[in-house]
Amino acid sequence: MHNIELALKHGFKPLFRPRKVERHGMLRKMMLRDFRRNRKLYRRRGIGETIFGGIENRCGSHTRCKRVRTKVLSIMLMAAAHNLRTLMRIRASEKSWFIFVVWIFSTNSG
Repeated sequence: MHNIELALKHGFKPLFRPRKVERHGMLRKMMLRDFRRNRKLYRRRGIGETIFGGIENRCGSHTRCKRVRTKVLSIMLMAAAHNLRTLMRIRASEKSWFIFVVWIFSTNSG
């Protein structure tokens, strides 16, 4: 419940997938109803998870900073580096898509 309250306090719309083994009651019914209404939103969670997974694979799962300010700065730099790598990959693929298609065609034709 603490995570839900914290998310609401900061203006987020919390959407947690309800477990099958949880207690039954009024709160459970409300969670199931909200989950059914916002199922499309829940299915878009991969957009955010892709970013976090890419940062974790590239930079590791934790920072080495002890102070909160430097830890936040480190995380922001990791996110900026991830975005720049993604942009460079997109730009490179836009320029070389024709070569890639020709290469696929030439390797598949017998």
